[in-house]
Amino acid sequence: MSGATYTWTVTGGAGFVATSTTNSVRVNFKTSTSSTVSVRVTVNNLCGASASKSLEVKVNTACRMVDGEEEPTDVAVENVFQIYPNPASNKVYLEFTSKESETNSVYLFDLLGKAIYSENIDVIKGLNKKPIDLFDIPKGIYFLRLENKGQTLKATKVVVDK
Repeated sequence: MSGATYTWTVTGGAGFVATSTTNSVRVNFKTSTSSTVSVRVTVNNLCGASASKSLEVKVNTACRMVDGEEEPTDVAVENVFQIYPNPASNKVYLEFTSKESETNSVYLFDLLGKAIYSENIDVIKGLNKKPIDLFDIPKGIYFLRLENKGQTLKATKVVVDK
């Protein structure tokens, strides 16, 4: 996300290989003191801070060798899916990660299940950001759904407040 900074934290005695304010981080699990490590990220931009996303990683503290040498293990926090600002008035941004370049579909449904917005979007592998114009959408509660080949990938509530 352009103009954003990412705040990372890690628990359980693990540490960062290097500090990062970008959308990825490397974690060294060889210093873990716990069998469960939590990696957490919060995104900060001009609109404020996002809800934190976290990933729990199970660590085998009894086995820390790879081919006779200790090595840090990389963790990529995937499955980013957020919509902001929410509530919104004229535009929202859908931000999500994709494991491959493909075509997805975005739908906005009213409370009766009627699709009031749909668009096919080409996504890239990695982080994607899609603005969605709400100018002609009346005030109310809606559901946004991201699909790939007819399968729902993610869905969330969107509040339009004009």
